[in-house]
Amino acid sequence: MTLFAVAGRASSENFRMTEAPKDPEDGRPFSFALLAGAHSVASDLSRYVDLSHDIENMLAQKEKAIERQLRVALKSAPVSCHQDIVEDFGWEIHPYQSVFPFLQRESMFVTLYSYFEFKLNELCAWVGEEIGSRVGLKDIQGRGVERALLFLERVPEFQFTRIPAVMQEIRGANLLRNAIVHAGTELPEEPNHALNRYVTGHAHLSGKPGQGAGLRREFVAAFAGTLKAFFEEFQAEMQRYMDRTWRKELAAQAIQ
Repeated sequence: MTLFAVAGRASSENFRMTEAPKDPEDGRPFSFALLAGAHSVASDLSRYVDLSHDIENMLAQKEKAIERQLRVALKSAPVSCHQDIVEDFGWEIHPYQSVFPFLQRESMFVTLYSYFEFKLNELCAWVGEEIGSRVGLKDIQGRGVERALLFLERVPEFQFTRIPAVMQEIRGANLLRNAIVHAGTELPEEPNHALNRYVTGHAHLSGKPGQGAGLRREFVAAFAGTLKAFFEEFQAEMQRYMDRTWRKELAAQAIQ
């Protein structure tokens, strides 16, 4: 479990601890703690994006510092030594230009996806518990995000058809996550593979079949924005569920 997943769990547990027990006579399908827990995801995602930006800036500052050192070294050395000096500094600056930025983007992306999967599973279990479902998340075949989405479709009947672009992005991100974790970012050889189509069609990704995928600086924030949009729709589905169950019952009682 990542550090961010632990932080997410702590945040949700705090909501559970501070929320008064749900009154069985109330009839509400969802407690305030659950609603607040789903709402808190957006702020968590924003913090991770801010951290990613801070790391990018730190790496850029280190690169500039090395460049300044190079200029000073060249000024104080004879021209005959310049080539050796440039080569020496080249080895030092290379990781900050071509290695560390991509590593941090890949790491942050995988962390965000792990957080998404963890939070989605947690909310599914929480939803099932509060609506009194006999079918739990573990009773659904499959695993990961796909199993969680299937649970939401079958048990509380959440539909995410209003956000097709978001769902398509999440499916593509899952393929990219698997390539990073299991194949060192290497893309499939088949040009028409779903992952290759996802990468070539994305403004913040690069890569060719059989080669490594590259994540541009904007990708982390863009993916976090996708996840925010998903959880906004998740909250909207919670409201729709209450409209067709609890509030519908209240209206019927009022008529009687």
